[in-house]
Amino acid sequence: MKEQLKTKPQATNEERQPRKAGGAAFIDTMAEESVRYLRDRSPASELPGVEQYAGIFLTSAGVLLYELALTRIFAFMIWAHLAFMVVGTALFGFGLSGVYLALRRSTKSYSRGFLSLCLAGAIIGSYLVVTHVPFKIWELHSRSIDYVYLAVWFAALITPFFFAGMIIADLLGSYPRRSSRLYGTDLIGAAVGVLLLVPLIPALKAEGLVVFSAILACAAGLAYVFKKSGGERALLACAIVGLLALLPFADRVMPIKLHQTKRLFNKAVAENRIIGTRWSTISRVDFAEHHPAYRAVWIDGGTNESVVLKAPESAEQIYGLVKNKWKSIGTIHTLKRESAPNTLIIGSSGGKEVWLSLFNNARHIDAVEMDPSIVRFVGDPQYAEYMGGLFQNPRVSLIEDEGRSFLSRQPENYYDIIQFVNNYTPIAMAAGALNLSSTFLLTKEAIKEYYNHLTPDGIFAAHRGTTLRVALTALEALRELGIQEPEKHIVITNGEFEFLQGFYMKKTPFTKEEEQGIQQFMSDVPRTGGFTFLWTPFDPVRNTIYAKVLSSPPEEQKKYYHALGVNLSPATDDKPFLEHFVKYGKVKIHPLAPSEFFSRSKEKWNGIIPRGDFPYAVILAESALLGLLFIGVPLVLRARSAVRTQGFFGMLGYFAALGFGFIVVEICLMKRYVLFLGNPAYSITTILIALLLGAGLGSMASDMIPERSTRRALPYVVLGIGALLLVETFVSPLVFQACLGFEFLGRIAVAAALLMPLGFVMGMPFPLGMRLINSVSQSEAERKKLIAWGWGMNGYATVVGSAATVFMALFAGFQAVLFGAIIVYALGGLAMMRATRA
Repeated sequence: MKEQLKTKPQATNEERQPRKAGGAAFIDTMAEESVRYLRDRSPASELPGVEQYAGIFLTSAGVLLYELALTRIFAFMIWAHLAFMVVGTALFGFGLSGVYLALRRSTKSYSRGFLSLCLAGAIIGSYLVVTHVPFKIWELHSRSIDYVYLAVWFAALITPFFFAGMIIADLLGSYPRRSSRLYGTDLIGAAVGVLLLVPLIPALKAEGLVVFSAILACAAGLAYVFKKSGGERALLACAIVGLLALLPFADRVMPIKLHQTKRLFNKAVAENRIIGTRWSTISRVDFAEHHPAYRAVWIDGGTNESVVLKAPESAEQIYGLVKNKWKSIGTIHTLKRESAPNTLIIGSSGGKEVWLSLFNNARHIDAVEMDPSIVRFVGDPQYAEYMGGLFQNPRVSLIEDEGRSFLSRQPENYYDIIQFVNNYTPIAMAAGALNLSSTFLLTKEAIKEYYNHLTPDGIFAAHRGTTLRVALTALEALRELGIQEPEKHIVITNGEFEFLQGFYMKKTPFTKEEEQGIQQFMSDVPRTGGFTFLWTPFDPVRNTIYAKVLSSPPEEQKKYYHALGVNLSPATDDKPFLEHFVKYGKVKIHPLAPSEFFSRSKEKWNGIIPRGDFPYAVILAESALLGLLFIGVPLVLRARSAVRTQGFFGMLGYFAALGFGFIVVEICLMKRYVLFLGNPAYSITTILIALLLGAGLGSMASDMIPERSTRRALPYVVLGIGALLLVETFVSPLVFQACLGFEFLGRIAVAAALLMPLGFVMGMPFPLGMRLINSVSQSEAERKKLIAWGWGMNGYATVVGSAATVFMALFAGFQAVLFGAIIVYALGGLAMMRATRA
């Protein structure tokens, strides 16, 4: 739609009158703007119709839903904590679209109906590329062809976001007087896209979600061309019909192919042993025939595994089945058999630990499982019958929740046993940015919660690797609780294999009889070298690193945090990366360090970058390279010749700061709130919706700020963001503590009340920035290019922010990252103020 060139309006008679002072002037101004907002008399050519609002809403909902679908697909195909990095990089397409529009010589707009059709095709096409091109992210350091495959993946993944970005940027540039409302509608559409994920992914599976996203894109195109005649409308309608016909069969017509080998999942697929598949917002879960006496449970294609036992008749039968791999998990239940314990199992999965607890005289068992797919599988009548009604047993309560969140709402001094086996809390970053695979289950704060919820003679048991770091974390937590000689409350044993040690923490000191009970039960574990205690308070002088560390005075123990060539400092909720112990650089591992640390350290890329961090480093470097090629070079070569507005680079810095700051805040708040809200399937959705919905409303509300007051309002908006982020940092933990006892819906209401005001204010800077661009632009063409550049920088900074957050959080912690976001917003606001000063 052709626009009228922006000209400076002549002053009206009212404007020539003397200004009122103070509050009276402000009230009059806001009243005038409210009337204008409700009854705008702008020329119709400058106002978008209902079809443009409907279109941008559907475009945003569709592309965000596809982004979320990709996070689940990649968690299955690769690993969850790497999947979000790949998707985050794909969002570079948004930035690239802005750069492309800014550098175009032609001022003619593309048909939004045509671009929507391209978007739908790109969604399907990019999905087919990643499912057929065999990229293996873990082999980047050893297989050069994977760099080529990675480039192909990125090229495919960027494409749909490129087309979506072109549509949204074009709309914002075409209707400058309504950019605030359009951008607000875009954000609200994104919130609806998040909301759709929860009910749709179990029903349609991830493959169907891809097709549904393409349908939304086509529906958006149909909205854009609704009042036009011609072939585009018919083509879009035909595309919708075809995609609707494909939708019920998507998982069979275009199934996901797993390129990476994860345990024995690929073998189970090849042998046609998969008997059931379910998707949730957390994972894909497959049940498979595996053994006459049990079935395998594959989580995200083998990222994790469990088994469902066929109703055993006794504990001895279970031990016979799992003796070669899992017998050690029964230690704690045998030890507490005589006390008829109340038991908490975190991550109950297929129910091995629940069976062992039942057969060892448990009074009651709270089995907490956060994956909705597993909860529904074990509750399905056909599987429940196979399991002998395990989770329907009156002594068992199956709870769908996150372990620590559930525990924090239970009475203290209640459980005789708290146990989890190799269980992690992978909090899914549904923003499409990343998933830091941290475990909030083994931080100082978590250890304190376990201690407080144990009965006086209760025991906490964890079966996993990295137990030396777990022990140091527990020792510091116990000291902070005022426990004298905390090392006497801990026992560590080896297990069936290297990465499965047994860590036991008792509320009172362990007794010699309990040590002997563990020794007797574990005596026949089939392991080279047999069973051994890695630490016991009754033999503290053994020549092992565990004995040296745990028997040392507190100040000496702190020296071991870094003395062994690995990071053994206690994990906290602010820095919960227990598994991130391998250091950068050519660091020599101490000969006494546990063997698991040697094996991980040997896998460094070029002896410098830890294997687990290498994909992050590659993707961050790739983001920087793409930015240099597609943003930096065009800025140097062509931008100044096309855009002559004074303060151009300051404006770009402003929009980059908004993109960087928003994604950093989003990621940090997800980590903070999941412990309060619990079940990640719904808590992550709540957080995203509250922020996006609040931001959408804030964007629309910014339209009520008088145009002549835009520049004066910006510092107050930035100050508001900083103030509310400080509230999130210091006040929200107190609110969480006070409201932990609320039901789930009550906690959601509390979270929304905290998050929506922040989202509201965070939604205002972008449209205010577009309005300032509108006020300083010399022509319509200049304005459109400035908006396109701002959109591009915002999108690119989002990618860099999501990647950089990994390293910032790893080394500085989430609280420091939030403070960094405040500084970024402040610098961005300062840059725009300087860029637009008279």
